[in-house]
Formats: sequence, structure tokens, C-alpha cells
Amino acid sequence: AAGEFGKGFLISLGIVGFMILTMALAGFYRVDGVGSPEVLLEALSFFGIGAFIQVLMFRLVLFRMTEEWLGTWAAILVVASIFGLAHLANENATPWSSLTLILADLLLAAAFVFTRRLWMVFGLHMGWNFMQDGLFGLANSGVADLPSWIVPAVQGPTWVTGGSFGIEASPVQLLLSVGIGIFILRRAREEGQFVSPSWRR
Repeated sequence: AAGEFGKGFLISLGIVGFMILTMALAGFYRVDGVGSPEVLLEALSFFGIGAFIQVLMFRLVLFRMTEEWLGTWAAILVVASIFGLAHLANENATPWSSLTLILADLLLAAAFVFTRRLWMVFGLHMGWNFMQDGLFGLANSGVADLPSWIVPAVQGPTWVTGGSFGIEASPVQLLLSVGIGIFILRRAREEGQFVSPSWRR
């Protein structure tokens, strides 16, 4: 559990860290202030509980039930669509931001299919939300009033920063997430982790 959680957390750290570094070097991200260390603990707790609940709902229940009936590929498509559309009601959400969430969900789905356990996808989801908002102070799926340690000033083209929705709406982030997701998904297929539809088994 610890190893898989750590791998997921590090992948999120790598993607979010790359985005922050790129934005900072380009002058799109600047630190205006830093909060107290207690904010980090609060963010870890907040995003940890939220991510775990979503992982249980979307992976352990919805994904497994859909996969058992329609197979792995259909489950990936169905759950990703529900995941992306569920965020359409968020602040600053647009059809584009929901599309990026649908496509980027491939990374979360791949982690679950590859391991067949919750820990890696939990590390990915929690790590992403914590790094994006709790540490670096960016909007989390459009929501900008959540606890964060760094108080940043962000300005620049939306294709890099994602605009008011956050880096989840950035095409640069999307390419990174989908690319890593495809790599993990290929590994899962090579190891026989895919399930056929019920009528073909």
C-alpha cells in the first residue's frame, strides 16, 4: 500500500511540479506570500479525505461494476465521462475543462487497472489536489477558495496556466497526464489486467 501510494503521489508531484516550474520560468507564476505550516496539515487532511471518498466511489464501485458488465475499455470511457461531467457544476468550469478532466482521467483509470488496488490511484488523486492547491495555491478544478500554503500571483496564456479553472484545463498538463496514462495502460494490458465484456467471457 505504501509503495503504490508513494508512486502515485510522486507522479502527481512530477506533473504539477513541472507545470509550476514551467510557469515560474516563463514569468506566469510568482509567490506573493506563504502561510503557516498548519495550513499544509489542514490541506493534507482535507484533500486526503476528499480523494479517498472519490476513489471509493469512482473506482471501487462505479468502475468495477461497469467493467464487470461492459469490460475495461467501456468502464474507462463511462467513468471518465461521469467524472468530467460531475465537475461541470464547479466554479469557473467550462465544456473545455470537463473535456480535459475526461481525457486526463485516463491516468487515474490506468493506475487502477494496472494495480487492481486503490492505493496508487489514491496517491495520484490526493497528491494532485494537495500539490496543486494545498501547496502551490492554484485553483482546484475551478475552486479557488480552498486552503493553500503558498499565495501565488498567476498570469499568462490559458493554454499553459489553465486560466481560472487551474492547470487541469491546460493542454500542456493534458498531454503529460494522457501520455503517462497510456504508458501505464500498456503495461496493464501486457500483464493481462484487462477484462472483456460479460457476453464475451
